[in-house]
Amino acid sequence: MSVSNVTVNSFAEEAQMVVQIAANLGEYRQKSQWEKFERALMAMGMESREVAQHWQEIIPTKATNGFGNGQGVIDWNKIQCNTDLASRLGIILDSNKRPRNLLLYRLMELHFPDFFEVQVSGTIHMGGIASKGNPPQRRLVQFPKQPVGAAANGKVGSLSVHRVLRGFEPEQFPERVLRAAEPLCLALDKDIGLQLAELMIGCKMEIPKFKMAQQLARVISASSGGDPLTLVGAFCPDYTYEKTNDPHLPYRYTFEGVGDGVGLVAQQFVRIVPAISAFFRERGIEHRIVLGIGDFEADSEEVLRQVGLSRAEFLCRCQCSLDKFALAVPRELPLELEMFGEQRSKGRLRPYAEQVVAEMSNGRFGRMAELHDGLKEILARIPGQYRTFYERWYGRSMADLEVNQIVYQQGAEYAAVARIYQEDFGDNIVMLAGDRPEMHRFNAFYCLFPTLCAKRAY
Repeated sequence: MSVSNVTVNSFAEEAQMVVQIAANLGEYRQKSQWEKFERALMAMGMESREVAQHWQEIIPTKATNGFGNGQGVIDWNKIQCNTDLASRLGIILDSNKRPRNLLLYRLMELHFPDFFEVQVSGTIHMGGIASKGNPPQRRLVQFPKQPVGAAANGKVGSLSVHRVLRGFEPEQFPERVLRAAEPLCLALDKDIGLQLAELMIGCKMEIPKFKMAQQLARVISASSGGDPLTLVGAFCPDYTYEKTNDPHLPYRYTFEGVGDGVGLVAQQFVRIVPAISAFFRERGIEHRIVLGIGDFEADSEEVLRQVGLSRAEFLCRCQCSLDKFALAVPRELPLELEMFGEQRSKGRLRPYAEQVVAEMSNGRFGRMAELHDGLKEILARIPGQYRTFYERWYGRSMADLEVNQIVYQQGAEYAAVARIYQEDFGDNIVMLAGDRPEMHRFNAFYCLFPTLCAKRAY
């Protein structure tokens, strides 16, 4: 019976059913009741040939009359491992021939196929742990699907079969989601945290740290109470780029020109925005989405020289990119697209950015440290990480000091964009990002609100 099809029994009752079947099998084998043994396993979907093999390899002397105390109830305090349970149930196999707990695992697989699967490979059963000296045909037991949840020490991990059969219900999420979701589950409701973590892993997004998750919890709480929610973000123009052979960073900007299509960072938004919007919509949270293109990068004469465009042509191509972005996302999205510099900033971007540069040049980083631990160390690494990026963008070699200045100047633009969004939409906003996660720490210079960012693509 599949867990997903269980509608009447609780999980604990389903687990107890497996234990009862196993105990019956142990009793049938001890009493040499082959027909009952065969009928019970074939009713679960096991083929007759496999049934016969288990029958032959069970060690009847290991049986303890089914349940451990002879009264139909397992003494779970005495069960320390899967082998203890299989032995007490009387279904442990001859370890010289087969993995001794295999019948127990097969019962789990047949009853709970949604989350448990066992595979046995190899022909020589040796027992113990694989080592260099083991032959390639050594028999191995592997679990392509296995239950996960809180282990005995409280940490997320694989649940042992004996704990599942004791009634500890596995999580419906894979282990990597459970591990990644910890900060979200601490800050949010557990179910919401797990669902959001699953979404973000599927969309190749960064999982927020705990302090960021707390800001997200604040926004979700306010939005659930009726405060209007706005998802905001800005993406780069369609700078030219090329593919790399690096699966972790599959693209590299060349900055040889600016196109009029959906740019590299904008493609990240096309991918993540519908999923994030659906997440809020499914929770009854009304929202609007306001995204802008970074047309203000046309303010730099160096950038215009590098891409070989006039300011007017640069802006024209940005508008064309917005038009194509609108065609690339579902029509039902509550989406507003704009030229950030021309339409949203209204002259605020440059003065705000200059204020931030002046502050950071004097070692003051606003509220950034409230949201980001280890801030100075992280900022110190950025110039080294992105030297070649900025050299391609500006078309020349750069010394450390100049790279650092450009990082501060660009970071100040991030801070200014965030401040403008806060002034226009209030505190109940979620920033969406599709480029370098490190740079989005600057969003918190003036104000604290959550940023949900895609993993780096370049």
